[in-house]
Amino acid sequence: MKKLLMIILATGLLAACSEEATEPEKPEVETQQVETTTNEPEEKQIDTSVYEFASNVDVTDARDINSHITLEIDMKTDNQGLAFQHVLNQTYDFLQLPDIEGAETVTINVLVEGKKIAMFTTKPGELEINDDVPMAQLVLNASVVEMALPKVKEYAAAMELKMNKE
Repeated sequence: MKKLLMIILATGLLAACSEEATEPEKPEVETQQVETTTNEPEEKQIDTSVYEFASNVDVTDARDINSHITLEIDMKTDNQGLAFQHVLNQTYDFLQLPDIEGAETVTINVLVEGKKIAMFTTKPGELEINDDVPMAQLVLNASVVEMALPKVKEYAAAMELKMNKE
């Protein structure tokens, strides 16, 4: 009986070793990479890194519709007058960037703690480059200040910045 049991066991082991464990073959699937191109021009990115004292800058680029760019600049400081002056100084550099080419006007909304403190519209083509005049005043010379809170107006007057109201 032992011999019979050994023969059955040996036969089972040999049978198990001789069978290959194979997975069923999967059909090869040919993948094709398709490139799609459109004739739409790429949207130009406008560099706002000149606004280094801003916590956030939102850009609305409508140059294709009405040659206009709108910026909403949320400043880090809680000093409204200082925020306005920083934006003016940094706008001087912004208006010279090639990124805004084609914009006839740029409207800038200045926010402090989420509250609008000033708004002005400038014409980049009217910006004068002059190292003898404060940058903030050069931007104001090319701009119309449409809205400014009293604290901003007081600060501008103290800094001898003349705001064009029209």
